[in-house]
Amino acid sequence: MKDWQEIVKLYEKDNIYLADAAQLLQRLVQYDIPAMNRQITKDETSFEDHVKKEEEYKKNAHQADRIYHEELTKMGIDGKNFRKEIIELTETVVPMIDEITDDLVDLIPAVQYYKDFSRYTSSQVEDFNRLSLLGLIQNSGGQVTYYEYIHGSSPTSIERPKLVYNDETKADEDDIDFGEEAEIDFGSDEIDFGIDDVTTTDQITDASVIEGIARGEFGLNVFENPISMRDLKGELSELEIFLRFRYQQEANPPPIAVYLNALEEKDSSISSIKAEKIWDWKKKVDAIQQKLNNEQTKKLLKARAFPGLVFF
Repeated sequence: MKDWQEIVKLYEKDNIYLADAAQLLQRLVQYDIPAMNRQITKDETSFEDHVKKEEEYKKNAHQADRIYHEELTKMGIDGKNFRKEIIELTETVVPMIDEITDDLVDLIPAVQYYKDFSRYTSSQVEDFNRLSLLGLIQNSGGQVTYYEYIHGSSPTSIERPKLVYNDETKADEDDIDFGEEAEIDFGSDEIDFGIDDVTTTDQITDASVIEGIARGEFGLNVFENPISMRDLKGELSELEIFLRFRYQQEANPPPIAVYLNALEEKDSSISSIKAEKIWDWKKKVDAIQQKLNNEQTKKLLKARAFPGLVFF
């Protein structure tokens, strides 16, 4: 027992504890220090990755800011009061609609040529009722309502969606007072709020129809309403395809056409139209289609039709 106590005293002398120290040193060298080195390496790598991501995010933010200001420049606004400026910008659509309407009026001879040629090629075509929307715009103007397009008669009154900016709101909120007419009830129709993809039913039942009031989407003109806009684009495409086909026939007639023309008696409304005139009509149709497919024009028309979407 005394021998063991002597050993313990020597072990504890000067608080050296050599055996414990050796064990601790071995554990540090074998396990803890390598683990810390691995963690340091991992943290350094993670830090470098975060530095790279920070630079990438700064680059993306700078690029997004540049694109944002480029879009503002294209739209012709400063972006200081975005919603108010967009609402004011929608007013520029009105003269654009008038301009396109004038272009469509210039196509009256082309539409008549299409009708005459269709009657000439098919004896079954007695009452040509195609391109009805084009004819309606040409006769009634670009502000003709969707109500009149659907029902064939002018409404007794028009109550269209209102787009009004409330100046009394806080500057940092920029709220818009859309009035009571901002909520548009589309019934069972599923509308994607796009210009091209619209689903609707053949028969639309609404209390405003019975009253003769063009309310909501019925009060929009045929350019603003996405359904009639889809129909208008379809009719223009139909006319463009016909004119392109007729131009190819007139500009490059097959040899047999000489004999057929000698045997056939065409009306002067058809025979008097030459390839150059047909090509001129086609270019006008292409120009109108380009205006209608302009991205900013489509957005502004959508904003006028659906005031709640003034955030693009």
